[in-house]
Amino acid sequence: MARIRSIKPEFFTSEVVASVPISARLTFIGLWTHVDDNGVTVDNPKLITAALWPLEDDPREALARTSGDLASLSTAGLIARYEVSGRHYLFIVGWDEHQRVSHPSKARYPRPPEPMTSETAPSPATSGDSPESLASPPESLAPEQGAGSREQGARNREQESPRKRGTRLPDDFAVTNEMKTWFAANCPGVSGARETEKFRNYWSAKSGKDATKVDWPATWRNWMLRAAEDQRGRPANGSRTTGANRHHDKRPDNNPFRTGEAVATYASQTTGSTR
Repeated sequence: MARIRSIKPEFFTSEVVASVPISARLTFIGLWTHVDDNGVTVDNPKLITAALWPLEDDPREALARTSGDLASLSTAGLIARYEVSGRHYLFIVGWDEHQRVSHPSKARYPRPPEPMTSETAPSPATSGDSPESLASPPESLAPEQGAGSREQGARNREQESPRKRGTRLPDDFAVTNEMKTWFAANCPGVSGARETEKFRNYWSAKSGKDATKVDWPATWRNWMLRAAEDQRGRPANGSRTTGANRHHDKRPDNNPFRTGEAVATYASQTTGSTR
């Protein structure tokens, strides 16, 4: 069964990969989807051709081309071809070093002798590649996104990164000192205790899907900012003096949220009003 793999940009700038014909590069990419999660498959050009090139018009020509591609990849050190108990196998060199299979299936075929798993690949000194762009197959292709169908891969990603779900306003929601400090700096002229009580009443009575939030402190800050905007929008000759017009009538500014008393005053205002 074919498996989902990804290709990194370094694949196309690797001198080792560029040393083989273009058809061999395509066959090389196809082998990544064909080998098992152990990096091994049966070294049978007929089976590989049938798996990678099932729609070719001329099966004989496709078989001849694939056989030549496998020979080129072996000569370049990108694959290892070996025999175990009379059966021939093919291994993607350097598979374990970089390939990360999230849920590997049980190995179906034997690995090659240990030296062939890592030492066959050309070294940076002989290939001309830097260590970062050395074209061993795992460097060229990104970790597997998941085995099997694309739907299975999508399910794996959903399981790995679950979304945070919203909740209703907690019964014990309280304004922290950090929130009070932010309030003092951003909401002059607003009654913190009064607006917080209105905030609690509104969201406690709210129903439906809109009554849940992921970040309640952020929702509270937005509420306070809107209250500050409403405060600034009131006319200067209104019955209530605000921070925006206080300098016109020369009355003293006793707003504690513009002084160092902000946190202490807020706490005294909310005493007894917090649920």
